[in-house]
Formats: sequence, structure tokens, C-alpha cells
Amino acid sequence: MRPFRIGSLYFLRRCSTHVQDQILKQSLVVGLPIRVGHTLDAGRGVYAIRNIAHGELIHTADPVVAHPSIASLDKACYFCLKGLKRSVSYGRLPASEGSPTYCDRTCEESAQMLFYAAERQVDWSEFHDYCSTYGVRFPLIAKRLACMVASSRTSPKSLDILSHVDLSHGIPDNWITERKLLFKAISSKEARGLNLEFLTDDWYAGVLARLHINAFRIERIEEADSEDILAAAAASIMGESIVGSAVYILPSMYNHNCDPNVDILWPSNATANLVARRSIKSGEELHITYIDSSMSLDERRSFLEQHYGFTCRCARCRDGD
Repeated sequence: MRPFRIGSLYFLRRCSTHVQDQILKQSLVVGLPIRVGHTLDAGRGVYAIRNIAHGELIHTADPVVAHPSIASLDKACYFCLKGLKRSVSYGRLPASEGSPTYCDRTCEESAQMLFYAAERQVDWSEFHDYCSTYGVRFPLIAKRLACMVASSRTSPKSLDILSHVDLSHGIPDNWITERKLLFKAISSKEARGLNLEFLTDDWYAGVLARLHINAFRIERIEEADSEDILAAAAASIMGESIVGSAVYILPSMYNHNCDPNVDILWPSNATANLVARRSIKSGEELHITYIDSSMSLDERRSFLEQHYGFTCRCARCRDGD
């Protein structure tokens, strides 16, 4: 498939037939009402294998990796991203300045096992300052994934099955800078016994190339009284309701439509809920939206071309809506 060029980045939307077959087999084993298959012009896609009712929960998905936003470090669970009413910390140590917060002991123990045993050895202040200054979120996910790999809790290739940006024209300079900052932090003398052979420019670029078009921005507005509805809406517009970002496998196989038949929701934490927004017939392709569908046609197309590398030709866009 010919890549789309956006600035210094080229976009590819592809997934191997082998990967699709494996996901299909897994879907049938667990009884999901969907399959992954080829589309005519958008690579892989997700299809209904039976009629799906309006409002039906099609499936849930836990993230491969997730990370709270810098602004939410003390407002969301450090593991599952569930919103916290107050600063709490479970375990033997009390909450302190800069220490992670969790919604319960299970999340703390899971974090400790998967990444925090490595992450806690490192001073992340310079890395976090960079992310905050430049408003970038993908390096945070890469940081967590690096800690998981360094702790031998996942493979360096755990995201390789996802579609990605084509880097045959070179790695962006800012990605090289970010990789150096990450390596500087995680290779400090305080961090001992970590296997960092994988943490090369190529590995980091491969991760960012996949995050660039597969990471979901988790936005959740906490339940509020009627008096707080306007404040909640304002928080959403200003981006203050963004609690973090996450990467999934199966949800990343869904293609975009400006009038989608599936909603992806996060009712309480980073576990994604895929829900039918209307009745779906067997054999029909399932779509989510990658953007704010209330935008105008020109705004939608411009955003999708800039951030995802394709021109949307869904029915709504073809009709000029």
C-alpha cells in the first residue's frame, strides 16, 4: 500500500494476514460477535459475525500499556487510570509528594509486578518536564513500556502487530531527543539490574511510530451534579478531562468513520468498552471515530490527514455533511 506523506512522517495502515488470523481465532474462542478481516481500501477491519443490537456491549479491552497524563498524576490511579476523589496510596508506605497513587491494592500490586519495580528506581523529573513543556503524551507510554520490557514483563516487540508510520525517510529529530532522555533516566546508576539492550533509536522510533496512530486519548468526565454540567463541559473542551493515554490491540483494528456505528467508552478506568450505537447487521463493518465528529467537514478531513494520514471518504464526508 502506498504511504501518505505528512510533513516528515509517512503513514501506513497495515496489519499482517497472520496477525488477523490469530485475532480471528482468539475472537471465536472467546465468543465475540466480531472477526478481523481485510477491507477493500483500508487494510484490516472489524466485521460483525451476527446481528448486534443497539446499545449492546460488543466487547471490552484492557490496554497493553497505559499512562496517566502529567496533569492527572495525582488525580488518577497510576495503573488503571480510574479517577481518584482524593490522594490515596495503598501499601506499606503512606502517600508522599511525587509518589504514585492507586485506587486499590490490586492496582498497586499489578503496577509493582509489571513496571513500577523498575520505574521507582529512576528520577523521572527531567523526562516529565520535557513532556509537560512540549505537551507530548506518547513518550510517557514509551517510558512505561520500556520499564515493562526492562523488567522482562513484556516483549520489546509487543506493539509490532499494530499499523505504523513509515520511517523509511528517517526518524524525526524530536524522537531521537526523547529516546536519549529516556535512556539517560533509566540507565542512571540508581537503576540497577535492568536489561536495556533493546532501548535503541530504532526501538523507540518503532514504538512511537505505532503510538502515533494507535494510542487512544482517554477522556472521562466524572459524574457531576446538574450545577456542574457546564463546568464539566468546559473541562472537556479545554482538555482538562483527559486522564491519560492507552494502547490496545483489538480496538486498534477498528477503522474510522465520521458517522460510526460503535462507540468506544471508558466508564471508570482504562478498560475500553466497545458499544453499538445503532443496530448492526451480520457482515457489516464496525467503525469507531478517531476524532470529534461534531467538527465541520473541512475540519474533520484536515485533522485526519494531518494526524492519521488519510482522506476520509465515508458516506457522511461524501455527502458533504
